[in-house]
Amino acid sequence: MLHPDYPSVQAEVRYPARTGLERLEDDMATTPRSGGSASRDVSDVAQRPARLAVGVVSAGRVGSVLGSALAGAGHIVVGVSAVSRESLRRAADLLPEVPVLPPDEVARRSDLVLLAVPDDVLPGLVHGLAATGAFRAGQIVVHTCGAQGVEVLAPAAELGVLPLALHPVMTFTGRSEDGIADQGDQMVRPVG
Repeated sequence: MLHPDYPSVQAEVRYPARTGLERLEDDMATTPRSGGSASRDVSDVAQRPARLAVGVVSAGRVGSVLGSALAGAGHIVVGVSAVSRESLRRAADLLPEVPVLPPDEVARRSDLVLLAVPDDVLPGLVHGLAATGAFRAGQIVVHTCGAQGVEVLAPAAELGVLPLALHPVMTFTGRSEDGIADQGDQMVRPVG
């Protein structure tokens, strides 16, 4: 299937081990121009929507589907955490070729960290990731816990992350039938 904004690009994304900044630097690398001189050509980069290195902490019903939707929208999922047999299956089905990693490693690799864990797990997870240095200034950290606002992300915000609470308004089964996984470019759009 072709991506609607980039007809020459296949929708299937390969997941390199590079960070988001390294990919951006590659996109902006000097390229030879006609006449043999090298110059920085950023016009192509400026015309494309931004792509983020996305990390999904918990391949549960919500995280796996949102991660798949973000990949479908052109972002690169660089890691996913999964422990249970069901989460490992969801990761394999909806996020193929994405490495399964511990939560702290997922966060370290990511520009956007999606925390899609059970409500009672979120506060301890945020404190632990902040205490171990897994967050960095400028990262976007999103949680999907309906019982919490952005205040639960305070330990991360103190480190300079951009906190965001995302409360999905639909029920997720964790399967591609949820529809969002197949329509990521329609459901997840750049803001701005």
